[in-house]
Amino acid sequence: MKPTTLDWYTKPESKYGLLHTEKDTKVIREKVKSSQESYLGDYDAVYKSIVDKQPIAVTGED
Repeated sequence: MKPTTLDWYTKPESKYGLLHTEKDTKVIREKVKSSQESYLGDYDAVYKSIVDKQPIAVTGED
């Protein structure tokens, strides 16, 4: 599987989060689809910071 496909690192439904909240005195519990995760953008940002001297969005202090 390549990271360029639309379903790259899509978590299965069994890994979805559970939203448990209350709205207008009604209890709401529902599954929330997990977001797609990838560290490729992070690695690209580090590369650009080192090679192109671009500022990195998240600092070590963050």
